[in-house]
Amino acid sequence: MSAEALEAPGSPSELYLASSPAEVEQARPYMTGDVFDGITIPGLSPESEGLGIVLTHPCSMRADGVRPQRRSVVRRAMRHHLAYG
Repeated sequence: MSAEALEAPGSPSELYLASSPAEVEQARPYMTGDVFDGITIPGLSPESEGLGIVLTHPCSMRADGVRPQRRSVVRRAMRHHLAYG
């Protein structure tokens, strides 16, 4: 591959290692960009249950480099159609 040509996925689905709960190891820690469905986010109306995305930077997720913080920054996310081309 030349310096001018960057490697790119052939389709959006190639960007993700897992896209369903059945494909995700339950013991896997949360990471920036993880999306959860059917969650209530504290501070938002309980009726606004839906998608949420983790925004916390990985360096801020651990209290002492090992133990997870009690809270992470999560924002409401929306479904959309991806126009890929």
